[in-house]
Amino acid sequence: MNRFLIACFILIFFGCSVFKNKQSINKKNTNQLILYAGVEINNNNQSSTKIKTKIKICNDSLHVSAYHPTMGIEMGSLLLQEDGVEINLNFNNNTIFPTKNYKGLGLHDFRESIIKHKPIRDTIFLKSKSIKIAFSRYVEMDGLFVPQSIDFFNHHEESKSSTKTRLSVEYKRVKRAKK
Repeated sequence: MNRFLIACFILIFFGCSVFKNKQSINKKNTNQLILYAGVEINNNNQSSTKIKTKIKICNDSLHVSAYHPTMGIEMGSLLLQEDGVEINLNFNNNTIFPTKNYKGLGLHDFRESIIKHKPIRDTIFLKSKSIKIAFSRYVEMDGLFVPQSIDFFNHHEESKSSTKTRLSVEYKRVKRAKK
């Protein structure tokens, strides 16, 4: 019983990122916008997954951390910078750099599509060689307008097929941070 409690304590301690020393966000940023949201991911209308997210929008990067909805353990993160995309998967300790699929999607365009200062009714599209992203159904949060629906359309040239992934976002809180 004691071993089980010690093992649970260690898992919770490390899962809550108490000992996390590495920060991927640049320290030079003076302004940050942090969005806390619940996200439901639907793949081709077949499977559905719910996660909690923390989205940090900075001048030189966009960092998305995904957490387990009940346990609060970080499952992975995505870092978008001008020079590319980095995906960290914490459960298998794997890092992916899928830069070839995202050529043409600039950080500035992506950031401008997520955050709007005026109400918007249209859908905003971002396109690259093999992916198209649609931002729609903007809602007001703390004076900013953010999309509730984000659709990813991936085109696979090898199999000549495409997949659609829809993110349904429910924003909980917006925090404006100054470092």
